[in-house]
Amino acid sequence: MGWTIHRPALLLLLELSSAVTVVRMSVSRGNWHMDRLETAACVVLALTVATRTMVAVGQPCPAWADSLHHSLITKLTVQHGALPNTLDPYFPIDLRQYHLGVYSLTATFAMLSGLPAHTAVLWMTQTFNALAGLGIYVVADRWLSRGGAVIALVAVGLVWTQPAVYFNLGRLTQLSANFLVLFAWAATLEFVRASTDSQPGRVSRQTIKYSTVAGLLCGAVCLLHFRAAIILTLLIAPTLVGHCWQAVRHGHARFAVAGSTLALFTAVALSWPALRDAYAWHVVPRVVSLWTTLRGGTVQLPTSYAYARLISGASLAIWRGPWSSIAIGGLLTLRHYSRIGLAMLTWLGLTTVFLAIEALHGAMDVVNPGFVLLMLYLPGGMLLAVAATNLVTPGFFASRWACTGILAVSVALLPRTLDVVEPFRFFVTARDLPAMEWIRTHTRTDAVFAINTTFWVPGIPHGTDAGYWIPYFADRGTTTGCLLPGRFSHYAQLSTDVVALANGEDRIAALAAHGVTHVYLGRRGNYDGHAFDAAELRTRPDMHVVYDHAGVTILEITTAQRSR
Repeated sequence: MGWTIHRPALLLLLELSSAVTVVRMSVSRGNWHMDRLETAACVVLALTVATRTMVAVGQPCPAWADSLHHSLITKLTVQHGALPNTLDPYFPIDLRQYHLGVYSLTATFAMLSGLPAHTAVLWMTQTFNALAGLGIYVVADRWLSRGGAVIALVAVGLVWTQPAVYFNLGRLTQLSANFLVLFAWAATLEFVRASTDSQPGRVSRQTIKYSTVAGLLCGAVCLLHFRAAIILTLLIAPTLVGHCWQAVRHGHARFAVAGSTLALFTAVALSWPALRDAYAWHVVPRVVSLWTTLRGGTVQLPTSYAYARLISGASLAIWRGPWSSIAIGGLLTLRHYSRIGLAMLTWLGLTTVFLAIEALHGAMDVVNPGFVLLMLYLPGGMLLAVAATNLVTPGFFASRWACTGILAVSVALLPRTLDVVEPFRFFVTARDLPAMEWIRTHTRTDAVFAINTTFWVPGIPHGTDAGYWIPYFADRGTTTGCLLPGRFSHYAQLSTDVVALANGEDRIAALAAHGVTHVYLGRRGNYDGHAFDAAELRTRPDMHVVYDHAGVTILEITTAQRSR
């Protein structure tokens, strides 16, 4: 409609919408009252939102390497009013290989609020981070106990470092998909319950409703991240298979199979464009590669995943809370026969088997251990709820003293998730932004910048300071590209020369021959210790300083060998 809603008005609109939703739900149920545990859950959620907001305030851009292409795709979606097919004019990358669903949310938020794309991405990331425990709460409250659900909500929101620490990782697509995973399973469980409660020979409206909702949510997960859809399948498939098996035993097979088929059809119909492209871009090449290797008889079992070296002893502390809950909840599940707990253990078991099969050959690396570790708080939270439900009497959590204690502990834990920011992962600082405007107004449109660079894995480079964001802010090229697959070999060659230059080798002529025109030295430098030496570069006769302000330096290559 051409309206722009600014941040205060947008927040007011969201609060009013939430209030109306709560009132309407209360009226429809004939109940205006929330019990103590529901009130405690709302307070815990509000405190979680506050912590996520506090760490985000003051950050000019979202963190880490993925955030660049998140912001570029959001920007293109805002400009064109539709999800883009390619990343042109920034990079010649076909986006059919990628999952684009979340950008319909970030772009809509940017258009309604008037915020720039990178700010919309920053706040959308923190929104999914803040609401990460809601799916756990819904399932635990419905099928375990409200007390266990609140304890899990406290752990995920305020106690565990995971998922709060994901503010540093820029994993917007996975955070958004993880948010919906347990909601999709909850709808599936409701379908199972409704189908089981139906009268023999009849399909209830509830069965049709929940099977449709389950299909819609599963399709939404696929649109947000196809890897998350694979992990979700490992949870939902055993649930539906077990339901159909029980239905066969009780003579309800037709309705169980019909409902499951309806859910599957809805999910596939909703996500068909993404499924089709994922099949063409990811499944077919891997199958061809695997088949070719098998025919050649040269299969070599890899000793580790490419991601394994990224998992250090320090980073393992991120998953200490979920792992502990999985261990304790797993033992109590086996002792007390909790169906929800058994479902979580089955999910983890099937995921482990899936990863083990993938590890047999590099071509099958679709869902890697790094991806699974990033969603570990979901089964961990559910098994913590199982443990709380089985260890504490049902009436204990509902008491006034217990609720007061939960809230007091939640408030005391607030500083824990405020101390998760890793500054080196936030490449752009406020002092870099004037340099971006200078580049836009004082350099040619075909300028290319060498930037501080590291290799995420062999052959895949990314920047380490604000220079990485030059394509987004200044519409100029860099030597790293972005982390979406496309011309990796080209950027790897350029970045090899850049890293060598940072290590003191003379690579100016080689870079100039590939069209590199400038070198950008941002405020962050390079966290891996191999940053450009500004003092050394200033002394070179084939370079001269054209910008030097607030700790940001830009040098232009003047060698006669420079060419386009």
